[in-house]
Amino acid sequence: MILPQKYTIVFLRTLVFLLPAFLVHAQEYNPFELEERLEQNISLGERVPANKSNPFEIEYTKPIGRDLQKTKETQQLKERFTQRQRQENNLEFWVVLFITLAFSFAVSFYRIFLANLVKAMFNINMMERFHRDRKYFQFPLTIFYLLFFANLSYFISIVFNKFWFVPFELNHLGLIFIGVIAAYLGKHALVSFSDFLIQTRKEIRVYNFSIRIYGIAMGLVLMPINIVFTLEYQGLELFLIYLGLAVIGIILLLRIVRGILIARPYLSLHLFHFFMYLCTVEIAPIVLIRNVFLAIE
Repeated sequence: MILPQKYTIVFLRTLVFLLPAFLVHAQEYNPFELEERLEQNISLGERVPANKSNPFEIEYTKPIGRDLQKTKETQQLKERFTQRQRQENNLEFWVVLFITLAFSFAVSFYRIFLANLVKAMFNINMMERFHRDRKYFQFPLTIFYLLFFANLSYFISIVFNKFWFVPFELNHLGLIFIGVIAAYLGKHALVSFSDFLIQTRKEIRVYNFSIRIYGIAMGLVLMPINIVFTLEYQGLELFLIYLGLAVIGIILLLRIVRGILIARPYLSLHLFHFFMYLCTVEIAPIVLIRNVFLAIE
């Protein structure tokens, strides 16, 4: 009876010693553990156990299979978009920097010209005098007129970018620049042709000259708007665009009023011609632009 009791005690001690190993082995091959099968059937965003010893600790699954491929494609698209945005922002910075440097040099050399230009905007006599002495200001007139084309082209390009999602690229900016120049040269040609038909000479020439003056003034006002726009304040972008459109509208309205004042002595004689010019050249483009932006909204 004593011998079996000794073996029983040894057996119990051995069992107690080996019990933790059996428990670990049983936990490792637990038939109720679903983690292995979950990893095969789970989809993106499902909740699975994150810790074997704590069933309440869970995590969301990471993408596998098709979900992983979709995630990679989305990430690549985001990286391409970010890279394109960075390239556009860099191009905008260099374009505006070049315009700003040219504008700064022009202002530093031709301050008297700008002072006379501002006076001519609000005084008919000063406008006529400025037109008479234009041969002395031909070079600064050309420089500031080209800067106006550059500022207006940049502003139009950012409008296209924000409303029509047209990428800001150098070739697009060049096409807009050429289009703006062609539009204004066509306007000057049309006014000169009106001078040939009506033979009023001085008044139409003064009005043709005023188109350049108000264009330069528009470029002066758009310059700071374009500079602030490159700083990429998200809350100010739409405000700056609408502010620029309002400035353009006000200056065009001032130019129309000045044209009416210049042509006042001849309105009774050529009222039909003036009405046709006003509708086709001045009012129609503004109405079309307004309709386009109302359609976008």
